[in-house]
Amino acid sequence: MIQFESLACYQDVTHFITTRVGGVSLPPYDSLNLGFGTRDNPEHVLENRRRLADSINVPLGSFAVAKQVHDDRICDHYRER
Repeated sequence: MIQFESLACYQDVTHFITTRVGGVSLPPYDSLNLGFGTRDNPEHVLENRRRLADSINVPLGSFAVAKQVHDDRICDHYRER
C-alpha cells in the first residue's frame, strides 16, 4: 500500500493505493485487480478486495473506491450535462 503525504493531515480518513501484487486474478488482470470495471471474473475481484480488507483489518463495507481515469481531461469526465 502507498499513501500520499498531502492527505496525511486528514485524521478522519485513511487513504491508500495498492500495487497489483498478492491477489487471485489471472492474466491479463493478475494478480490484485480491485476493479469491477474490467472483464476480470467478479468473484476474483471480490476475493482480492476481501484479502486487502483482511490485511489492513478494515471491514470491506467501509471502503470507498474511486474510479480511476487515464486521461489528461479529467474535468471533462465529471462536467455536469
